[in-house]
Amino acid sequence: MEEIFKRILGKLKGLDFWIALFFVVAEIVSWEVIGATKAEDKEVLNRRLGVAVTLAVVAVSVIAVRRFFNRERRFSKKLRGILVMRIAGDDEKDSLQRELIANLNGELQKESTDQQIEVHASREMLDESRGLADAHSRARRIGQRRKAALVIWGQKVGDKKFFPRITFITKEWMPMSERTHEVQSITELRLPDILVDEPFYLLDLAVGVSYYRDSKYQDALPRFKAALQRKGASPDELAELQFLTAFCDWSVSVSQKKQSSYVEEAIELFEKAAKAFQPVDQQKWAMTQMNLGVAYRALQIGDRVANVQRAIAACEAALSFFTEEKFPIDWAGTQNNLGVAYFYLPTGNRAANLQKAITAYEAALRVRTEKDFPADWAMTQNNLGNVYRDFPADQAVNVQKAITAYQAALKVQTEKEFPVDWAMTQNNLGLAYLALPTLDSNLQKAIAAFEAALSVYTEKDVPVEWAKGQLNLGLAYSKMSGASDMKILKKAKEALEAALWVFDETRFPDYHGLSSELLCVVDQQLSGTRLEKEP
Repeated sequence: MEEIFKRILGKLKGLDFWIALFFVVAEIVSWEVIGATKAEDKEVLNRRLGVAVTLAVVAVSVIAVRRFFNRERRFSKKLRGILVMRIAGDDEKDSLQRELIANLNGELQKESTDQQIEVHASREMLDESRGLADAHSRARRIGQRRKAALVIWGQKVGDKKFFPRITFITKEWMPMSERTHEVQSITELRLPDILVDEPFYLLDLAVGVSYYRDSKYQDALPRFKAALQRKGASPDELAELQFLTAFCDWSVSVSQKKQSSYVEEAIELFEKAAKAFQPVDQQKWAMTQMNLGVAYRALQIGDRVANVQRAIAACEAALSFFTEEKFPIDWAGTQNNLGVAYFYLPTGNRAANLQKAITAYEAALRVRTEKDFPADWAMTQNNLGNVYRDFPADQAVNVQKAITAYQAALKVQTEKEFPVDWAMTQNNLGLAYLALPTLDSNLQKAIAAFEAALSVYTEKDVPVEWAKGQLNLGLAYSKMSGASDMKILKKAKEALEAALWVFDETRFPDYHGLSSELLCVVDQQLSGTRLEKEP
């Protein structure tokens, strides 16, 4: 019996221990008192056991009820929780823990309501008596039990020293899994700003990374931007964060009317990340240069020639590290991007630039085969088709090569699996048919391709691409041999007017000018048609 009591008491702590001890003492006293009577031995034993069982049930019930009403709350799945442990060395009132929670909640008041962050206190305490790694591991287990996102703990020494620790519950992104700060000076419980900023930085970073890995760049971007405004990032982490934010800026830009502002911000952040990566990580530097080339090539404002030349320089810088032998996939991707840049280079010998683009695409296709990388192969086939479509020499033959390349790409880029890429290639296929001799059969194929693209490109989701499709559709209708037919002319007019809703003169001067000029011609044709029909 004594051995059983010892085992039970050994597993209990705090108030639970004292409650159990009280009932153990009560059982021992009852056992002895009942045994002092003159009743038969069997009757005494039954009475002893009955009282012992009753007291044990009461003890378990009291401990269970106390634990139920005093259990620590778990965070909801909808929340990002910060769990603040009791601080080793804190006073009896847990003043430092309370002050840290008050500071965090005070900062939360400045946050927007969509943050969904809560701060809870824990009654448990962590120490480093068994080593820092073990303490972080225990903190992670506690955080997982409470469904927290991160755990703050540490040790106070004297009145003015605090050794803070932060344990992130997920280990998905290792640089932010643990934080072990050196001593922080505290005066009258005034905490350093970083201890208040850092938990929010970590939370925003973690949520952003989660969205990023699911390719939800629109959702990731505000979280990354919020993290950039906080303190707490190490130099390496800051460069990673700048790269991720820039990538999201670029990815989101295609669906924005103010596309250039996103691209400009992406360029600025890519350049900062590249500068940080260059002395410490050449591979990340090269990857950043590759993405910087894409962003510069897409920049529509400023000196267009200079932008594309910077794009070419960035791609060539990336290729100084990415070789076909050591990094075939990255090398092929950069060759593809280099080809796109040469295709868009608006200066110099056009035929020479296009030949350089073809050379780069053909190099990329040595790695990007249909069998091994079907999606990348299809994208490069589409790009190759663009070059052949625009090649000035032997145009009829080259446009047919372009159509062949587009049709090859569409074998992989199906509407169901790759709707955006399918729409892009359909639009390009329409332009190829538009570049063939002006026959109604070719124009009808062009119109069918443009309308297919516009079934995916919507004004709401991708306004710029939608406007380009409308411009192309208006151009095709205006070239029809039945352009004297008012129905066809009205379709051309509607498409061109739709394009001008997006292509304003300030942000898209070239597209605006082309759309306006073509619309003017269509209006004149419509006026002439009306005059001819008047009696």
